[in-house]
Amino acid sequence: MSGTRPIRSRDVMEALNALILSKEGCRLPAVMSRGLRRGPEGEFPLLQTLGTIRIPSDTWCPIDLYWYRVSISAISDTFRVSADTIRYRYFQVDGQTVTLPIHLAPDVDVGISGWNVLVTTGFGLQVWFDGNQRVQVTIPGYYSGKVCGLCGNFNGNPADDFLNPDGVLEPDSNSLGNSWQVDNDTSCSPGVDHPSSCTDEEKEIIASNSFCGIITDKNGPFTNCHNVINPLVYFDNCAYDLCETNLDREILCYSLQSYAESCQSQNVNIEKWRNDTFCPPKCPPNSHFQHCGTACPATYVNPWAPYTCSLPCTESCICDEGYVLYGNKCVPEDKCRCWDDDVIIIHLPYP
Repeated sequence: MSGTRPIRSRDVMEALNALILSKEGCRLPAVMSRGLRRGPEGEFPLLQTLGTIRIPSDTWCPIDLYWYRVSISAISDTFRVSADTIRYRYFQVDGQTVTLPIHLAPDVDVGISGWNVLVTTGFGLQVWFDGNQRVQVTIPGYYSGKVCGLCGNFNGNPADDFLNPDGVLEPDSNSLGNSWQVDNDTSCSPGVDHPSSCTDEEKEIIASNSFCGIITDKNGPFTNCHNVINPLVYFDNCAYDLCETNLDREILCYSLQSYAESCQSQNVNIEKWRNDTFCPPKCPPNSHFQHCGTACPATYVNPWAPYTCSLPCTESCICDEGYVLYGNKCVPEDKCRCWDDDVIIIHLPYP
């Protein structure tokens, strides 16, 4: 698989525990990677989105890197974006809460990017988690055919993405998710399909251009993205989630945000889809919303990050002039050495 493919939230729990970045860890048929070899730069895409996974909200997203276990969570806080609850993101390393951005030896960096926490490594892995339900995994092209898990095997053939740990093709996404379930996780129940709980009238409302139909609207804000990322997959997920949540506006906004982020991650220029009455953006104190803002915000560690950023633009809350990001707060640049509950606790070197 090579591209963005959501897996519905009912299908998976331990999303990243099911991503294995080595052929040795995958019991897959040898024919899977026949003809694939690591060649010169350009033979495979330098960086490719392996997949996008939908996971339950209010949960920790664990990632095992080197000798660390890093975990990302989000907790509803005191301010809202219309129906959207803005969630402050919390980050732990080996069970200890830390303030972002942070560098972990030898080559792991973690920080805020748009609505997401972004984990990057020296070997090219990038993991975005929005703190709600969306995890996106990106890896270098030379891993093509050398990975396995819920995001597929990245061999350029979408038909065999549903391989389970034994290399057997599963018939649907539920079976795939269940096959990769972590054995010792008793909190993870198998996914099951059940009929839609929506009435015909509700289905019509959901399909309208005031709800999930915005995603597929040929004259809508996402039309430039339709030929890059299949909107039907995102529409189906949006419709399913709204049926399960009684047309919850918060869920609708998250579903649209998910497609918007995926499009922007592919350098697609989408039109503004939020307004004062529909998923209006609202940012924390001392910041403002940008429809296509930097994915590398200025922080107390690196106030020049926006000027060297190589990532595509993204929806984001940007600190006002004279402020930089420290954890979840925009603090005065000239006083930001290190803050905790508005109290300076340590003085860091500042170039």
